[in-house]
Amino acid sequence: MLIELLTLARNLKAQGIDTGLVHRDFDRPGVSSHASLKVILNERGEIARLLPIVKGDEYLWTLKRGNFKYFPAVRPEKPPICLNVDDDEKWSIFENPARFDELSNCIVACDGLLQEINLSGLGDQVQRISQCTFPDELEIVRALNQFASAFKLFASNPKEVAKAISRAVTVALGTSSCDDSLRKLLTIVLVGQRKKKKDQKVEREYKVQLCFDISLPDDPAFSIYTASVRNVVLRALHAEQATEGKSKSSAQCALSGKAMALLSGPFPSWSAPPVISKPLNAYSKFSEAECNFRYHRADSAAFPVAEDVANQVVAALKTITDQPPGTNWRALHNGKFERKQSRLVETKDVLVVFPTIPLEDLRIASLFGPVNADDGRKVFQDEARPVCEVFSRAVGSAVVAPYLVILLIRQISPGQIQLAYSAMPPLDDFVSAIEHWNASGKNLPSRLRVPLPSKKAKSGFGLFKPNLIFPEEVVRLLSQEWIRGGSENVRLESPAIGSVLDLFLRKPGVYMEVAVSLLGTALDRASGLLTRAGHILHCDDFTTFELWRQFISSARSQREPKYPDYALSQTISLIGSLLYIMNSKVENYMSESAFLVGKLLAAMDELHKCYCIAVRQGDIPNALIGNGLLGRASESPARALEELSERSRVYLGWAKSAAVRKDAPESIQIAINSARKVLRIVAPISESLHADSSLDQAMELVQKAHLFLGYLSPILGKEESDELASESQSTDSE
Repeated sequence: MLIELLTLARNLKAQGIDTGLVHRDFDRPGVSSHASLKVILNERGEIARLLPIVKGDEYLWTLKRGNFKYFPAVRPEKPPICLNVDDDEKWSIFENPARFDELSNCIVACDGLLQEINLSGLGDQVQRISQCTFPDELEIVRALNQFASAFKLFASNPKEVAKAISRAVTVALGTSSCDDSLRKLLTIVLVGQRKKKKDQKVEREYKVQLCFDISLPDDPAFSIYTASVRNVVLRALHAEQATEGKSKSSAQCALSGKAMALLSGPFPSWSAPPVISKPLNAYSKFSEAECNFRYHRADSAAFPVAEDVANQVVAALKTITDQPPGTNWRALHNGKFERKQSRLVETKDVLVVFPTIPLEDLRIASLFGPVNADDGRKVFQDEARPVCEVFSRAVGSAVVAPYLVILLIRQISPGQIQLAYSAMPPLDDFVSAIEHWNASGKNLPSRLRVPLPSKKAKSGFGLFKPNLIFPEEVVRLLSQEWIRGGSENVRLESPAIGSVLDLFLRKPGVYMEVAVSLLGTALDRASGLLTRAGHILHCDDFTTFELWRQFISSARSQREPKYPDYALSQTISLIGSLLYIMNSKVENYMSESAFLVGKLLAAMDELHKCYCIAVRQGDIPNALIGNGLLGRASESPARALEELSERSRVYLGWAKSAAVRKDAPESIQIAINSARKVLRIVAPISESLHADSSLDQAMELVQKAHLFLGYLSPILGKEESDELASESQSTDSE
């Protein structure tokens, strides 16, 4: 991972991008694992106000020694009020703080339970802040000195610290801006939380982080959490480091190969909220990871790296991931799960995609999947078009062949990260890969549609062509298996995200094999959904979609509210793309036997449905004739067709002899006319299949995919009886 980061760092430097400064004792505090609150002090060391921390605040920072004594992000070891864990009456008030009067009275009643909070251990860190001296930043230096003095006053009396926090919480609870979430946070800061352990024993948990700041009378808008203040503190740390490093001896850096002052201790930390919230070491043999203790050599002792080089590689990574996600980095679901509080949670990696030449701002990372939940309707072709245009121009004007640096960084344990995937494709190869992926989106029958929610349709559903799937959607789609007739899905580990990226990037010698593997996985895990959905769609009335509505409402879950309807659309899209990669094009496979078998089964479903409407007063069975033979058709097509021929005699005979009576209900007249159209479609398919000797063998993987696409393609529509001939033509013009 360090080699790839060094390549990235050198490229940023070559592009003239300022990566800023980093230091192993300076980082962003994690705000996801602790209840975090901003504490604003005045010059006298009193709490002026308490504020919630806004999610995504990019300028929060913390100073530390090794991995201890965080400042000004302070994590007290105990709460201001020591509430007995068995005092259910008081705990019920703090845990459900609905009424201010009741809560404030309870806080007053707990005055005797206040305990000392000793912050004297932070003295060294406060001293480091107060020693910042830069002539060109006098105002910031003076403000930092004032902040250090104010904190010393605040922390001077451990008993008063608890009292000050208690009073400030009471004041904050009484403000009009205090909503339910802030009220809950304030009470946690005051007393902590009760947690039930595995042995059912109830214990108090106190995981609170107080980010201290200062309010200056001559500059009320000042905050230590700004870019300018961060830079001054970092410069002070580097000046401090340079002073300490005067006696350091030079040795050869394992990364740069030059004789330089080596790093002693851990690497600078890095984080990428919300994927990796806790600052971690960018080096895999991190001393905080328990698995590394057995080797007795961790951090810089295991791999000699120059201090400047270590700072350089981490600064380059931070420069990219400190930006809003979507341009050159994003979170990427990896198809793996971990159990949190008795439920499976899908994990994510950090994807970095950075070009080696300066380019205008492009949402390159968004090509790998929608960045936000609101981007669920994003179309891949729309995202790809501007990127391909800019990349094509850049390739034509570049002196040296430009390329992309693609890194996938994964947290593998609470204290350790690793490089899960890396690639450096030339820009012209990347553009070619995108163009091929775009073309694969057209590799489906032209009339194949999927019912999806639509605000414009009276029924609430409209028929849509499946959108081309994003790489991340492939991983998420294949991390579930549809069981019980497609009415329920279970979570399984997806194929490796690296394989999907190899497929997407068309990695030579690899991507074709990956396509075969993914197609097999897709059919195994989605066959229940494809079969059940085909039956529902062949039975349903497309003016109401009543059966489809019942199916998706019973199969949907609160965990995945978009499935199974979007899962069906994505599965069909993925099958079409994988077939394209495997050189099975729609203009060819629609005339092949496996597709025609699926089409014949769909036609017999339609005929069976028409018979039930006209003869059985609309009583449609749970399994139509074609649907019941779909699974058998993939194992032994010839036997399935023989059984289909035998079982369909009654329906074929009815369709040939049924007469349309003018006094018959409209639904019966439509059913008889539809049955006659089906007969005209079935005749040429049957003749073609009758002469095919290959049907005696079980279908191969690609043929099974053809079978499902043929079965899911609609039989009847606006086209007349010449539909079969028109379907065999190329669909490149769609």
